[in-house]
Amino acid sequence: MSNVGTAGATAPAPRPGRGAPTAATAPASSAVWRPTSQPSAQEVATAEAAGTPTPQAWRRGSLARGLRKLTAAGVLACSINGLAAYAVVTTDAARVQSVAATQAAEIGAVTSTIDTLGTTAKVTPVGAAKEKAYLTTVSEASSRLASVTARAATGPAGLAEDTVALQGLSADYTRYVALLESGRAATGKVAADRYGQAETLRTTRLDPALAELQRQNTDRSTEAKTLAWVTMGGLGLTSLVTLLTLLGGSRWLASRTKRVVNPGLFGALVMSAAVSGYAFSQLGSATIVAPGAGPLLLVGGLAAAGLVWLGLDQRLKEYR
Repeated sequence: MSNVGTAGATAPAPRPGRGAPTAATAPASSAVWRPTSQPSAQEVATAEAAGTPTPQAWRRGSLARGLRKLTAAGVLACSINGLAAYAVVTTDAARVQSVAATQAAEIGAVTSTIDTLGTTAKVTPVGAAKEKAYLTTVSEASSRLASVTARAATGPAGLAEDTVALQGLSADYTRYVALLESGRAATGKVAADRYGQAETLRTTRLDPALAELQRQNTDRSTEAKTLAWVTMGGLGLTSLVTLLTLLGGSRWLASRTKRVVNPGLFGALVMSAAVSGYAFSQLGSATIVAPGAGPLLLVGGLAAAGLVWLGLDQRLKEYR
């Protein structure tokens, strides 16, 4: 007797079709089953139309955000690096510190020499055995004053204001030596009078002027040394940050876009290296910084920033 149509009969199980879950593959929970294969183009278009981000769209958006951040970081780093190079060259602190320290030492030596000339002149009359040594000392002090005056006139900005005082000091020194020579050639009251005039000139004009010039140059050297450390440290830091930003950005971009070299980042790296290199080369240079070098370095930093923006903006357009 057939059991078809009876209450206890069971319908035959449907044959598994293509893409339908089987007993072995169907999830045990009540969650809706989804295929594990890549979505088709139609499914992607449908998801995008519905506002649902697809993996491809999410990756494009992530890359675009990364490019914007890299652009901002690169532009900022290159611009600040150019500004730091501008500060190093325009302040010229390292050279000011070196020249001012030399000036202070030379002026101190002149002061010591002048302070002993009066005493030496009194015991070294014309034709004495030690006259040659005395005249050599007079000549050395004169040469030192001339050297200090020339260095102030041709040295870094800020030291030129000493030129007038040094020229007046040289004239007073010439008068001082002339009075000593007059005393050496005379005797008695005339000699004593000449030595007295020379001593008055030394104590009222030469020593105060020399002490003031030495103090000014010592202060300049101290202040410039601090400023030099600040500007050099700032340039070193900005150069390092710029280098890491551009190299790191190039590597990140190459790994994401499969393009080894980005012309904009490479050009910015070369330009920034040139800006920093020139600024550092001026620290130990004995020559005066060329006029316009500071603004030129600032323009170089801004040009590097422009190259970063151009190079990354071109890539960003591909992922908008």
